[in-house]
Amino acid sequence: MPLEPNWLGASTENQKDAYVAVFVPSQTRDGDTIDHEYWRREAVKALSELFGGATSVSAFGGWLDVEQGGKVKEEEIAVVVSYIAKSEWNEANALRLRDFLYRMGRETRQGAIGLHVLGDT
Repeated sequence: MPLEPNWLGASTENQKDAYVAVFVPSQTRDGDTIDHEYWRREAVKALSELFGGATSVSAFGGWLDVEQGGKVKEEEIAVVVSYIAKSEWNEANALRLRDFLYRMGRETRQGAIGLHVLGDT
């Protein structure tokens, strides 16, 4: 059963009907510690500037590093989520987000950065 915004007295203007989630690492690809708090705050700032706000939650994850012998890399991560209006997901915002993700990936020496958008990966 869908929830109608007006049931709770929420505004229906600029309704947030989708989301963007960025997965922030705590280690380099080689397992060295990075300044996780700095990058979590940078992700919150980037998504807030693009979409009006963001929330960070701590999590634990792993990924298969095929390029380094198929080893599973595990680490603490942060998932930074911004709820957005579908109309906010456009080329200009996607390119600005891409620039941030590329910078984070390069500076933290990642194999990849996780991103989830509008229910698509």
